[in-house]
Amino acid sequence: MKVQRKQGQGTLEFVVLITMIVGILLIFLNPQTGVFTRSLFSTVDMTANGMSDMSSRLSHVQTVGPGDIVLFDSDGWDLSDFRLGEVGTASTILYEGEEVFLADGKVNFFTKDSVLVDTDKSYLLSGEFMSTGDAPGTLYFGLIPYDENGDRIYTYETHRVGNAGTVLSINDMTITTSETLDGWNQETEYAGWRMLGVYLDGDTTHLPDYVVRNYTDYYSTDPTDGTYQSATGNTITLNDPLPKDVVDAINANLGTAIVMDHRSAAAYIYAATTGNEKPPLDTWTTYSAVITGEDFNTNTEFWPETASVGIVLLANYYPATVDPPDLDQSLIFQNITFTELAE
Repeated sequence: MKVQRKQGQGTLEFVVLITMIVGILLIFLNPQTGVFTRSLFSTVDMTANGMSDMSSRLSHVQTVGPGDIVLFDSDGWDLSDFRLGEVGTASTILYEGEEVFLADGKVNFFTKDSVLVDTDKSYLLSGEFMSTGDAPGTLYFGLIPYDENGDRIYTYETHRVGNAGTVLSINDMTITTSETLDGWNQETEYAGWRMLGVYLDGDTTHLPDYVVRNYTDYYSTDPTDGTYQSATGNTITLNDPLPKDVVDAINANLGTAIVMDHRSAAAYIYAATTGNEKPPLDTWTTYSAVITGEDFNTNTEFWPETASVGIVLLANYYPATVDPPDLDQSLIFQNITFTELAE
């Protein structure tokens, strides 16, 4: 508001006019009585309440901070979002007014969708679980890794022991290396621990070009079962000739190609639980893990060449080689999320 002094108006009159205007403005803008100010405060209160309501609806991702991106969120999912491997029964039920997933007995859940990841960034996997049966069952909770072509990366490609051996020669039953072999599984170990990974370019930081898996019984300790029988000194003794295409590729790269002892371990990247966890009865328990980087032989980092991931959840798990538990094991879960964390 502009106040102009009229020509010829007395100083006292001007002061009185200014005082009256200031008084009116103070009354109008008073927080308790002013119409404009009350309206403004009311709008702010409504906005705050609205934000509070939204925050409560997103309470299951409270760990998300500024700049974080939720890539997976099970809110609104149903069983059609999973591929199921069932011995027991999978369903959705209402628990205390909320829809949750139920695994009655042994059920494996695999998300049908996958999301792209950058392994140099950090990601948070999280979920809430509760056992509801007679006794808690074993829980595996982690990620399914895929390469840039969308092909699954398997455990036998990423788990290995011992040192690398540069191939000097190969025939039907033996491989000779330039290095003395150390730390390799020998004939007394499981046949499934005596596989052979081949790195044609001599670079062992990426996935192998071939993994030769030759056994009839993974858990056999028969020396004649398995890809190789023994690895001592500079010699690997094979149980059977390697496939012709593998032999030809190695011969084309003698002096460069490397072989390593590969084996199977955890089938997936079980970052949040590793099979030692049993969610307590009748209590919600959150299992979570932050995962970043790449490495072999790990459940705390992505496996090499991971370009995208899905989520895997094995509820009330027990090995196929044992009989089912003689009791009721049920598990409910909710709020499964996978979040890219801000740098």
